[in-house]
Amino acid sequence: MQAVQVQGHAFPEDFFLPDDGLIWGDNNWRKKLDKENAERRFKSVRWKIDRSLRALAERQQVRATVNHLLKPLAEILGWQLGEQIERIDTPEGEEELGYPIFADSADEPILYIRALAPDASFDAPPEGHHRRFTPTLVMERTLLQKGLNFGILLNGTELRLLHIESGLRSWLQVDLTAIADGTTEGLKAWQILWGFFRHEAL
Repeated sequence: MQAVQVQGHAFPEDFFLPDDGLIWGDNNWRKKLDKENAERRFKSVRWKIDRSLRALAERQQVRATVNHLLKPLAEILGWQLGEQIERIDTPEGEEELGYPIFADSADEPILYIRALAPDASFDAPPEGHHRRFTPTLVMERTLLQKGLNFGILLNGTELRLLHIESGLRSWLQVDLTAIADGTTEGLKAWQILWGFFRHEAL
């Protein structure tokens, strides 16, 4: 599996993917993406993420993803993470939107992230549930009700940035295990995380 995956009109491969994507060679984008700093931080970050993933081994609860992965990621990326999960009414009833992420001195969140069980799929429902309850579809419904276009899903190995607009779905997905392994593909995944998800970039 590729360490960075994109799908849909909002994340065209020829624009976003590291090395080949147009933005990585653009002088204006280069400063925003902070690629050089990402490369300097890669070694220490990969050990932190590796430690987090090892702590998740054999665990099955959502709170394990929150405590062992979401909170360390928030620290690495400089997120101001809210303490309470936000839930919102949708046509399917009350559903989880996730933890809010705040900008400096802002009262309203700029983004939400929903943590799943470590082995949960983004595109399959929990066991015994109808497919309309797949995490991606739940995120879409809650974002629409909130009037937002972007949200993040996190399980025990991957992070997905979801974009929904006018009924069209796009996503950018990063394999955290590749970062933990310290591979060349893992470096590309980390450059995406740092370039687009660090606090200053949100």
